[in-house]
Amino acid sequence: MKLRVLSVLVAVALLFASLAQAQIPRTISYQGYLTSTNGAATSSATLPMLFNIYSGLTGGAALHSETQNVTVSNGIFNVLLGTSTALILPFDAPYYLGVTVGTDAEMAPRRPLAASPYAIRAATASSADTLAASAIVPGAQIADASVSAAKLAASSCTDGQVLQYNASSTAWVCTTLAASSGGTVTNINTGPGLAGGPITSSGTVSLASSQLLPTTTCASGQIVKWNGSAWFCAAAGSPAFNAGATQVNAIGIIGSQDIPGDFPSIAVGADGLPVIAYMYGASLRVVKCANAACSRPSGVVNTLVDANGGYYSNSGSYTSITIGTDGLPVISYSGSGLRVAKCGDPACSANNVVTIVDATVGVGQYSSIVIGADGGPVIAYFDAANKALKVVKCYSYSKACEFRSIVTVDAGADAGPNCNSYMCTFASVPSGGQTGQYTSIAIGSDGLPIISYFDGANLRVAKCGNVLCSASNIISTVDSSFADNNKAYRGTYSSISIGSDGLPIISYYNSAYTFLSTVKCLSANCTCTTANGCYSYGGPPNFSASNIGQYSSIAMGTDGLPIIAYYNATNLALNIARCSTADCSGSISVNAVDTGNGGRNTSITIGTDGLPIIAYVTGTTAPIIRVVKCGNAACTPYYRRR
Repeated sequence: MKLRVLSVLVAVALLFASLAQAQIPRTISYQGYLTSTNGAATSSATLPMLFNIYSGLTGGAALHSETQNVTVSNGIFNVLLGTSTALILPFDAPYYLGVTVGTDAEMAPRRPLAASPYAIRAATASSADTLAASAIVPGAQIADASVSAAKLAASSCTDGQVLQYNASSTAWVCTTLAASSGGTVTNINTGPGLAGGPITSSGTVSLASSQLLPTTTCASGQIVKWNGSAWFCAAAGSPAFNAGATQVNAIGIIGSQDIPGDFPSIAVGADGLPVIAYMYGASLRVVKCANAACSRPSGVVNTLVDANGGYYSNSGSYTSITIGTDGLPVISYSGSGLRVAKCGDPACSANNVVTIVDATVGVGQYSSIVIGADGGPVIAYFDAANKALKVVKCYSYSKACEFRSIVTVDAGADAGPNCNSYMCTFASVPSGGQTGQYTSIAIGSDGLPIISYFDGANLRVAKCGNVLCSASNIISTVDSSFADNNKAYRGTYSSISIGSDGLPIISYYNSAYTFLSTVKCLSANCTCTTANGCYSYGGPPNFSASNIGQYSSIAMGTDGLPIIAYYNATNLALNIARCSTADCSGSISVNAVDTGNGGRNTSITIGTDGLPIIAYVTGTTAPIIRVVKCGNAACTPYYRRR
């Protein structure tokens, strides 16, 4: 039976005798949790285990080896290493512990020993010389105010003097500090852009009136605009509506440069600046913006992270980016399987580490990454070979997901309830044969992952039962075409977020009616137990419009209201929908932000200023990455206060 230790080194400590004892015990207390490969805890009256200590994480001969018969109860076991074979290692270098259970192979990875074992080296302190009690003067023996100046200097100091150490005589001496020289500022000049100088006695420095405008003279009819680093003269625009309002959304190319590419995914770094992962030329690339709107030309960093080609599509397709607990980006993407790139700096410009996480042919599409409650990334993705939803959990100590757990969460079995936007029944719903496409992952209020995805016909949600998604998972069908005998599929382009109430909300494309839809789960795990009251369905108000809602991406605004970016294929535009209620069942403002054939492969996040920023693709034959930085919470193109 194959076994594995899911959590080891719960406590590692050395047991030392007092210095007065003749010999100091050299033992290590080790505790582990043993499970079978399906995650079930193991119990055994006696189980032979081999414990080896190595000098490296992999390879090499064991420096210490001992076998013990260990009692395992509900997965938990304890051993005291060094009791069957003496520990004679010096513990002056890193060591790693390998565990072998019965006839199984040694478990991987080996576990690094914590700092405590190296205290064995302190055993030599037993031979150190000691001081006599008479040679020690504790502070309690010095009476208050008993240390006089005479004890530090040759003679007592006079009033106002201080004690100063004289290095040449190696003694403390009384000295008088030099009086402050004071001084008076006699002249203050004012440089370019300032007025009021020079000031020789008193006066006021102010901003020169010329600095309120560009230093160059604008032509007649021009206006002053800010490009992210300086003011410049530009032609006045003509508002499309709401005359007298100001266009506040920053729409355009990144840093005034065309950046060709596809599959953009955006996050905001710890420095408050956006970072975008995308695919270009069979490779994964990352662009780090120089300001919050990605509009400043100088300072933009564009880096090739992974140039290897991939299966089905090139390396860098289906990208998903997030920021790790160390403040550095981590990216999941498709390329000869599922890959993870851990950036070595905030711009991903150096010391990046790339790991092939799942090398199975045909996996890695529709990847979605999030940081788990333990600080380790969790990735949901599509296994095209087996038509299944898979999840990889990167262990928190693994820099670039080198150590991980991979499980199949949904292999396509029937799942209930059978729901649509009107009601739920409790018949099981068959999969459409492509389970795991259009994945989107979030961490629920309980710290466990929750995933929205398309099964080939319906919108499903998988709520993980543990951090690995390896047991007690709950699969629910939250919108199904079978409920009303409408065979048009529902659930493509899904995107999930957790509301301020702790409940998930999902945006997706409803092919039955060819528009954007939303579903708000009324329980944390999106399950349903009654025909009504399980889910709240909503979407933009203009249901008569068709072919809108593909490539949706949802985020929660700082006001707790959902905001959704999506593609309007009818008008070839990027649309932004902002809900007025937490479940999007109330009024919804919809704005066409970019009408220049933009809006595919959207990715939305919220900046440090509380305003949305969206990365997306414009064009079809030669796609270009673009960014919209919203100037208000609803991304209203022309905005004014009344």
